[in-house]
Parts: sequence; C-alpha cells; structure tokens
Amino acid sequence: MPTQLRTQDRLKKAIVITIIGAVINVGLATVKIMVGYYTGYLALVADGVHTFSDLLSDFIALVTLMFGAREADVHMHYGYRRVETLGVLFFSLLLAYVGSGLNCGCNPCRVQIHTVSV
Repeated sequence: MPTQLRTQDRLKKAIVITIIGAVINVGLATVKIMVGYYTGYLALVADGVHTFSDLLSDFIALVTLMFGAREADVHMHYGYRRVETLGVLFFSLLLAYVGSGLNCGCNPCRVQIHTVSV
C-alpha cells in the first residue's frame, strides 16, 4: 500500500507542475505576442505563437499522466504505465512532422529570400 500512496503523490505533483507550466506558457506567449505586435517585431510574435504550441505538449503530458496512473484491471494486468511511453512517442512523431515542414507542404531547402534596396 505505501507504493500506491507514493504513486498517487507523484501523480498529483506531476499534474500540479504541468498545470503551472501551462499557465506560465499562456502568460509568456500572451506577453510575447503583445510586445511583438506593438513594437512591430515579427520574430517575437512568431516566438509567442511557438510558445502557445507548447501547450500541446502540456496537454499530452496531462492525458498520459492520468491514463498512466490507472491501476491494473482485467484488460491491462500490469497497469497502464506504458501509456506514458506512447504519449512520448506520439509527441516526438508530431515534432518530427512539424519540424520537417511537411505540415505546410513547403520545402525548407527552396526558401527564396527577397531583398528590398532602400
């Protein structure tokens, strides 16, 4: 029974930390987008949007933590701890997909830069 209690304490702490991280991400992203918008600094706006995308990782972490904490039952005799591994695999595949540029159909090697002489 002490092991189960430690597991529940670990779950509660992990959920609280993940929620705190999500709240900080929302605040940070909002500030970055607002400052970038009012100063005209588009890189800061893009970074703010990227910070909002970190909420997806927070959501995946919460879902996998909650499912992974379930006890063993008739269907899963050893428990649901492997759900956390599947969550990490899903998120890593999502990062690879987005990072490769496949999501917009663009080829990062063919980016053309247009310069304007002043």
